[in-house]
Amino acid sequence: MASQWFYKVMGDEFGPCSAAELKVQAALGNIREDALVRKGTDGQWVSARRVKGLFDHAPKQPTATSVGEPPPIVQAVPVVVHPAPPPPAPSPTPTITTSARTPTAKPKKKRRWLAALVLIVASAGGYALFRGSKASINPLQSIANTELQSKLDRAIEFDHRNVGIDVSVYYRDAFDKSVVVFDLQDVSGSNSRLDVFRVLLDFAEKMQDDYCETVELAFRGETKFKMDGFYFRTLGRERDLQNPAYTIRTFPENLKTPSGVSAYPEWTGGLIGVLNKQMEDFNDFHDNWYLDEMK
Repeated sequence: MASQWFYKVMGDEFGPCSAAELKVQAALGNIREDALVRKGTDGQWVSARRVKGLFDHAPKQPTATSVGEPPPIVQAVPVVVHPAPPPPAPSPTPTITTSARTPTAKPKKKRRWLAALVLIVASAGGYALFRGSKASINPLQSIANTELQSKLDRAIEFDHRNVGIDVSVYYRDAFDKSVVVFDLQDVSGSNSRLDVFRVLLDFAEKMQDDYCETVELAFRGETKFKMDGFYFRTLGRERDLQNPAYTIRTFPENLKTPSGVSAYPEWTGGLIGVLNKQMEDFNDFHDNWYLDEMK
């Protein structure tokens, strides 16, 4: 009987798999040298770099075919967001006086109310701009963007692996919450593709009960990919239930280009061949999302 191997990715255990399959995972970068692997169900966990020959050149990979030819990646159209105009200054309210009536305090109360509203909007917009989010001419939308950013911050603040990943989240339109933008701003050299993907899944978990039609994946304000809002909420609901390897492999086929065309195909064929193609798509997705522009 061939040797059975197990390995850990993002804290989750995968396997069993053959030695050849293990080497394929290492060649694709899914198993790094500091990852933990073990041989058999009773073997001890050891660093992957101690497995002889694991990080040599990968074996010849079986081929896989796609369901239809994969469409070309359409160049993303930059989205220009004009700065929001300042709120209009309150019009002076004329005071009419008569010999029998003195001026009332209503105009002063109105000015105080407007000043308080401006202060709330400015505070919410200031926090949004500080986090890289978008201010809005709609006061309620500015507050909603701030709440959205707070959900992401709470989702990732206690995991040290997220240090170096800077993300802003906001609603695309000023008076509509149907489109949520996950706008990646920066990734340090110590963060991996899986680190970035984990942050996205953590945010999906926080948003599993919030309705939206579309989620856009952007890099520094430019939309690169889109996904259906229902699929995004499903990722959040299944965060602790679904096998992470399955989520990683099937994620690219659920993406669309900014123009709405499927970004990656659904692969069929032999298991190893399909696995290799899916992981190639996953790596290509990260390249086109942000890595190519950071080189």
